[in-house]
Amino acid sequence: MQINEGYLFHNRYRLIKQLGRGGFSEVWLVEDTDVDDMKMALKVYAPGTGLDDDGVELFRREFRLVFGFNHGNLLKPSYFDVCDRSPYLILPYCERRSAAGLVGKMAEEDVWRFLRDVSAGLSYLHGQQNPVIHQDIKPDNVLIDDDGNYLITDFGISARVRSTLRKSIGNAKASGGTIAYMAPERFGKENAPIKASDVWALGATLFELMTGDVPFGDHGGLIQKSGAEIPNISGEYSDELKGIVQKMLAADSWDRPTAEQLAEWTAAHFRGDKIPFEKGRKTQLRDNTGSDTRPSDTIPPPPLRLKSGMGKYILAAVVIAAIIMLGILVYVTQSPPDQTVSVESGKEQVASPKELAPDIGEQMEFAAPTNVTNPDEAPDSTRLTPIPESIEDPKPKPKSKDLTPLVDQTPPKPKPDPSPPPE
Repeated sequence: MQINEGYLFHNRYRLIKQLGRGGFSEVWLVEDTDVDDMKMALKVYAPGTGLDDDGVELFRREFRLVFGFNHGNLLKPSYFDVCDRSPYLILPYCERRSAAGLVGKMAEEDVWRFLRDVSAGLSYLHGQQNPVIHQDIKPDNVLIDDDGNYLITDFGISARVRSTLRKSIGNAKASGGTIAYMAPERFGKENAPIKASDVWALGATLFELMTGDVPFGDHGGLIQKSGAEIPNISGEYSDELKGIVQKMLAADSWDRPTAEQLAEWTAAHFRGDKIPFEKGRKTQLRDNTGSDTRPSDTIPPPPLRLKSGMGKYILAAVVIAAIIMLGILVYVTQSPPDQTVSVESGKEQVASPKELAPDIGEQMEFAAPTNVTNPDEAPDSTRLTPIPESIEDPKPKPKSKDLTPLVDQTPPKPKPDPSPPPE
């Protein structure tokens, strides 16, 4: 199917002019002849070749999810259909076009607003139960509505759909993203897109809007993967804004902020608060499908690296300290549980109750049962025999130390013989 200006697409949409063209799609300004020639945007996929039955069905399943999205910073399609085996979308027409016309022209506050809107939209996509990875964040895919809000477009095209389009069209550009905005991990063995890849692409987009050029030229993260450093950002921008862009372009995906964090930081900026940069890092993990899972809790900073040779000495000190503590613990737990202290000749001695009062068990009988309220009424067999008062020590011990034995060692007075005297 060949489409040109003036063509009545699908017997309804009259093509006015082409707005853009990508590796596997075209975007047209159209008039809807069924709705008083209302201006809309038409995005048609594989216009020259079309797709097979499996490809068309895959598109239907994928876009069924997209129509359920609802966020103010997403350019949501209003209609989906297929014409001559080419899937197409109807979207709102943004007369102010895309952010590509603002490259190198953005003032600081405009950059903050762009970051606020796009990070909020990405955070929504990444936060879905089945996270949506955009894979192609760039100025051309961020449109501006009549109120000056920035809207993400061209989302919901999964890796499977891109692979189907590539096979159908035979165009390598349909492989998944524009190279200049592709993160370094996209050029490795595990090159499946993850959430952090979208954050890197957004960082490259901000860099371009601020400086007029992408950070690593047409080869994107491939140059950074080879060891290139992040270029400095020219222009009169705050160190705070430059620092955020630098974090987003980190070579290690774990060192980048999440889209959710970026939305929080920009919100803090517009409130006039200090941006709460986190000390730790949030992980960007991959699942079996190649997409990253929901960010986990903050990971503590990596441990301090010691100078060569010092580690073994510190390890030895730790082991020795552990052995000493273990010895003290064993000594304390194996000491006799019941000990008393006595003083003899000015020296402290430790002795057990048996040594201090070997016949203590012979001096006392069992206490009366609890049901006896008056001890004097209890029978002799259950009455508690009081311990005799101790004999005064001829050599009293100093009162200041109060080390009197807990058990009296004086022998008990002899019990009177209850039997009557012999006649």
